[in-house]
Amino acid sequence: MISQLGAGWFLDFSEQWPYAQPANGAEFVHSIITRQKKTADGQYLPDYDVWPGVDDEFKSLILKNPGDLWIIGNEIERGPDPGQTHGGQGDIHPEVYAQAYHEILAFIKSHDPTARTAIASLVQVTPGRLQYLDRVWDAYVARYGQPMSVDVYNMHIYVLPELKADGNSP
Repeated sequence: MISQLGAGWFLDFSEQWPYAQPANGAEFVHSIITRQKKTADGQYLPDYDVWPGVDDEFKSLILKNPGDLWIIGNEIERGPDPGQTHGGQGDIHPEVYAQAYHEILAFIKSHDPTARTAIASLVQVTPGRLQYLDRVWDAYVARYGQPMSVDVYNMHIYVLPELKADGNSP
């Protein structure tokens, strides 16, 4: 399937592709899920969860895949759907994502300096979502005194406009 599409790289939101390499040589990209921790009633906590965990199993995965690309998070600015206290994708405040990115990047690079990292994609390229990304960058510089080290920037591009829950209001 990947070969038929002519894709240059692909992911399935897991940390490791369990199938054979596509015939066209497309690169598998690893996805690291980041999500802000919350209380049982949905209040945001100043910490995050990551999957796979930053542990010996993750270290082993990094060592088995030298030079690979690791996307840290997905749709990090997407919160829960209306009426839900949990859900969405990353659902992580910019300041917490900046910390998560830094710590996960440091872990990956400490075990494979040739690894490449990508910042999480945003849901869409809209003014509000770009403002979120600005807040991530500003928080990172404020906390670590340097710009984020990012090898790949990626955005989701959808053809439908971003609307409020009523389906009509931008």
